[in-house]
Amino acid sequence: MEGGETSAAFHSSIVYSLLQVKWRFRRCFGVEDKLLRRDMQTRANGEGGRQKRTRVRALILGFFLFLGVVMVLESPLTRVRGMVVTGNTSVTEQAILEASDLHNGMSLWQVNASAIADKVTAAEPRVQSVTVHTDYLSGTVTLAIKEKQIVAVLASSGHFYNLLSDGKVYTQAAANAGFTWPLVTSDHLLNVQLGQAPDPAVADICQQLSQIPRDQANLISEVHLDNFGVATVYLVNHFAAECKQDQFATCMKEMTSAVAYFKGKGYAPGLIDMTGGQPYRYTPFSTPSEGKG
Repeated sequence: MEGGETSAAFHSSIVYSLLQVKWRFRRCFGVEDKLLRRDMQTRANGEGGRQKRTRVRALILGFFLFLGVVMVLESPLTRVRGMVVTGNTSVTEQAILEASDLHNGMSLWQVNASAIADKVTAAEPRVQSVTVHTDYLSGTVTLAIKEKQIVAVLASSGHFYNLLSDGKVYTQAAANAGFTWPLVTSDHLLNVQLGQAPDPAVADICQQLSQIPRDQANLISEVHLDNFGVATVYLVNHFAAECKQDQFATCMKEMTSAVAYFKGKGYAPGLIDMTGGQPYRYTPFSTPSEGKG
């Protein structure tokens, strides 16, 4: 009986010991689990705080950058402080600047080169092109002007008109003023209006006249255009030559050589037919007045 009680007590003590171990084990790992969860939460909070601080710094930096850009844009250093016009001979600087809408004090960022060129060429018929250069360091805007030149005088219905290099009518010319440019006449029905080309053939001849050297243009007294695409060129030496209208500029050099050839042979002033190939046909004038020199 005594041995059985001893065995029961021993068994109870073992069970108690195992329960204590189990309790301590759970307590230990439970604490560690709590600590682990707390550490993870702390780290998560730390990451969130860092991200929040980063966003705040980015917002502050962006604000000051925006403020800096505004200050630069509104600074006197980014304003137009000077304007220069070059290349103009017949159009005044004041007229060009007024047409451009440029003025001191406007923002350099508002200087639109293509818009300025369009405004000036639309307002001034003599202006062919405008090149705009902006110097941001000095605040200077330079307008380089290329002008159209008067290349001929159109005779139509008893009136005379100065023609520009693109064939447009520039101004009416006084009949008694004397002309330093070739006279252009035409068999075509012309629609003469200031600022407009009176006829495509007239415009074509003017464009070709602008391409030939001035000394060759000075040899021409008159260019007459017929209805068949032929230009008759009357020279100041009383000779004349016929050529295809669209080949006028090309024929001018050959024309002077042909005239020199016939003059060298002792021929009197006459008409040289250059509408075909060489040899050119020569026909003397029946009267000296036909030369129109």
